[in-house]
Amino acid sequence: MPAYEDVSDRFHLRRDGGDVGPQFASLYHCRAQQLGPRAVRTGNRVWGPASDASPWTNTVDAQTLGAAEGRIVGVLYRRMADPRIESRALKGTTGQAPELIHSRRHADDLLKLEDAAGRLALRFDACALGGVDRLLSGSVVAVLGHYAPLASEEQGVSTFQHDAGVFDVIDVRAPGPLAQPRVATPRLPAPPRCVAIVSGLSIRGDDPSAGPAALLAGLVTNATSGVLARVIVAGNGAAPWDPTPETPPADVLAHARGLDRFLAALAAHVPVDYMCGADDIGPGALPQPPLFGALLPEATAEQGLRLCTNPYACTIDGYGFVGSAGQPVDDAISHLPPPGRDAGDAALRVLAQTLECGHLAPTAPGTLRCHALVHEDPFVIDERPHVYFAGNQRFGNETLDAERSGEWTRLVAVPRYSETATVAIVNLEDGCSCEFVQFGGE
Repeated sequence: MPAYEDVSDRFHLRRDGGDVGPQFASLYHCRAQQLGPRAVRTGNRVWGPASDASPWTNTVDAQTLGAAEGRIVGVLYRRMADPRIESRALKGTTGQAPELIHSRRHADDLLKLEDAAGRLALRFDACALGGVDRLLSGSVVAVLGHYAPLASEEQGVSTFQHDAGVFDVIDVRAPGPLAQPRVATPRLPAPPRCVAIVSGLSIRGDDPSAGPAALLAGLVTNATSGVLARVIVAGNGAAPWDPTPETPPADVLAHARGLDRFLAALAAHVPVDYMCGADDIGPGALPQPPLFGALLPEATAEQGLRLCTNPYACTIDGYGFVGSAGQPVDDAISHLPPPGRDAGDAALRVLAQTLECGHLAPTAPGTLRCHALVHEDPFVIDERPHVYFAGNQRFGNETLDAERSGEWTRLVAVPRYSETATVAIVNLEDGCSCEFVQFGGE
């Protein structure tokens, strides 16, 4: 059995609520404190050490530099040109977030940089960045450029409302994660050991054999043959409850019983880590606590089941796994312009972006619900993971090589099983290579 360690402590909320406050200012402050020094180090490495000709400054003092070059570290803020937020009543006890529908003219969107001194509009005309859409609102970045006053006819227009000047950006650098722990090259056993990641089972009714029977049979077979070392269920195990006259409250309990029986049968043969998702019963704000064990009496009686937070982090055979049930990726995709938003690789692009900025959920709390944490930002990615996944997405995977030699991350967008009958299989003996296996229809 591969060595395993749950390293999700930072995602657990204190029972006394002492780590949650009434405002989100502390969360942004913690984010800047944790990631700002990394962004400075990255900027110095790429642009060279700071000097009188190119000093580190803030959003207010940068204006006194005039056309001289300066460097600023802060949190990005995207002012949406035409946001529409359609709220709907929370359904049942799922704690589901209000639906966000963004209708934007991206050409008029404006990015500003905020630090302890103030907020300054950014202009990217001279930036060879290759598109600013990869800069997610809420990210901590270092920017290189110079301040430029706006002409009188530019002041007060929709793009630069309430701004007298802008910071013309030459380059932007994200902090990225810290160095990746080394993993000893394993001796290849026979058969190889794998980790299965599945999401969006959406089991309906109290009989799991009506839907994921083929999945259960296949995973149990692989577990008993020694191929499968662990299963991670990345959220949305039971179908959501839709409180209409056609679906009485008893149905939500039936869905939970079906999930309970499925997990009990699976956990009897292989260790299972279950993460909460957007459709699971429980608080919807991130980080989500583990699913309430009383909902799964049969499954929790099995020693193989582990109820986990969302997001979730663990090490398996020395390989670091970090991921979510998909809410941060869904929200970040809504920030992409329409062509990229609808592309099949949108989830992988967002995973790469969030890894680059060293943060699991940069759009929280702006457009993604999370708790107003006061002591630290738990979504900061410290060590570079070997496997970085998101559940309930269009499936895809790719390897992202780091700038540091020998470091890499496998990005995995895990599909909804209820729609694709497909599971991601990560091979621990082959550099965490990934393939998608279809276990049959519903």
